[in-house]
Amino acid sequence: MYMYHVLVVDDEVYTVKGLQAGVQWDKFDISSVHTAHSAKQARAVFEAHPVDLLICDIEMHQESGLDLLEWIRRYYPSTEAVFLTCHSEFSYAQRAIQLHALDYLLKPVKYEALEEVMKRALEKIKESKRLLQVLESHRSKALAISNGEVGGMPSVTVVEKAKQFIDEHIGQQDLSRVDIANSVFLHPDHLTRVFKKETGMSLSNYLQVKRLELAKELLTHSEMPISDIALTVGYSNLSYFSNIFKKHTDMNPINYRRNAQSHSPTG
Repeated sequence: MYMYHVLVVDDEVYTVKGLQAGVQWDKFDISSVHTAHSAKQARAVFEAHPVDLLICDIEMHQESGLDLLEWIRRYYPSTEAVFLTCHSEFSYAQRAIQLHALDYLLKPVKYEALEEVMKRALEKIKESKRLLQVLESHRSKALAISNGEVGGMPSVTVVEKAKQFIDEHIGQQDLSRVDIANSVFLHPDHLTRVFKKETGMSLSNYLQVKRLELAKELLTHSEMPISDIALTVGYSNLSYFSNIFKKHTDMNPINYRRNAQSHSPTG
């Protein structure tokens, strides 16, 4: 039996504690309920643990729940999401739908209502995992035959092929963990474990590093507008790209370009 993993995110500590105490988690096949009080903490949980279901507040300091789900959809698209909010605003609901959130509940949340939504979410996750397992099983036969192997492809080859696929598709805005896993005929969770074991780096971090490396090359050796560079390396949101770039280089893209080109031989 598969046991599910849940992440509850809210910058109000008492709300998180209330959900921990009020929801009857033991009614479901849930093995862990992780908690976070910011989008940053939530991303750290995703990097360290599997997360099947996200229960998240929309209005949080610095980054909203919608910002968090946009990141999740990029790197962990199979995670189901349920939003909580104090305000019934159409713009929130519209964006939540665009990001394929399962549902949208108003605070104060009735625990029974949340449990009903959770039941639907976990049933959907269960069916998705069943289909993926069937698909993986069929592809892993096919793979052994094509390679002339009985035991399947060595993990190091899987990682190298995954890296090659990333290099060839780095500019795709919707390039996801599922896409990469499909390219090497593995379940996304299995590829994530193999990739981390072989490289010491999570798959999502590696993908981000490769995007930023390409961005640096384009900033240094081309005159492409920064908005076009963001799109070329897979970021549709220029502000998000700029924030990620500055976080990793301590410079925004404009200053990085000026600095890099002033020190280049042709500058």
